[in-house]
Amino acid sequence: MPGLICVNLETMNQLMVEQRTGLSREVLRKWELRYSFPQPTRGARGQRIYTHADVEKLLLIKRLMLSGLRPGQLVQLSMDELQQLLKQRHTADTPRHGHSPKHVDELLAALQPGAAPYAAQPWIKSLVAREGLDTFIHEHLPVFNRAVGDAWAAGQLPVHAEHHYSETVRRLLVEHRAVLSTSSTPPRVLLSTPPGELHELGVLALEVALAAAGAYAIYLGAQSSPVDLAQAAQTFSAGVVAVSMSSHVPPANAHDYIVALREALPSDLMLWVGGTGAALAKSLNLGDSSLEAWPGVTVFDSVRDAVGAWQALASPGGT
Repeated sequence: MPGLICVNLETMNQLMVEQRTGLSREVLRKWELRYSFPQPTRGARGQRIYTHADVEKLLLIKRLMLSGLRPGQLVQLSMDELQQLLKQRHTADTPRHGHSPKHVDELLAALQPGAAPYAAQPWIKSLVAREGLDTFIHEHLPVFNRAVGDAWAAGQLPVHAEHHYSETVRRLLVEHRAVLSTSSTPPRVLLSTPPGELHELGVLALEVALAAAGAYAIYLGAQSSPVDLAQAAQTFSAGVVAVSMSSHVPPANAHDYIVALREALPSDLMLWVGGTGAALAKSLNLGDSSLEAWPGVTVFDSVRDAVGAWQALASPGGT
């Protein structure tokens, strides 16, 4: 028919794969040459074309790499083998203190397409009411975030279920932040995420936990450039700038952003970074430019550690 535009929903171009997986084209091409996966076909103009099966496998591989495995160990495995390995790693790595595995099972059940509409919302609110916001943020939320992400990557949850979970938790955190008073206790903490990072749960959880501990915590919203954060830090007389980044930010990009932000901030202003993306950036072996070599940069493994660091600074005699 004249004017009809056909869209192939079974394939994706290289840019789409980069955006979906967070893996750069350099990584994709290196794996293609070194491991013979993925093996994209070529379009009419010679561009690389990937299948959705390729993308789903790449997402599983990336999840497993976050747990310490190398791509060479994973690319030759089947989807079933990768999903089983992911399940084993998740079971072995899940913290056993402060939460019950039953909680994870109940949450995932509430997010399944066959569950009652919006079942996850009252379930999460009920859990917070029973066990408290502090326990939810420090003990449950990191486990839930990982479980939902793993379930989606393994094909056990549709993407809209993950989005529904994220929005439910985001609203809950925003509601609790709204009722917390603003303290004058220094140092003030300015919070944001890098450009392109839309995942806010980590930084929102930190904002609420800091405010509950008595900090003057100011969340600027997501996607702040180094220049914007430096200007805002001066405007708000902040003593700490804290940024959170998920695994969707490629490690090299996360590293470059952190270095650029450190250079943009005054030398006496502390820079705190957290999230899986920051941990991966920290693990890069870049010699003198590694994050470990940059003074004034601290990579935190958890919200609790960051709150503890602020409390040490705010205490009498803290520096």
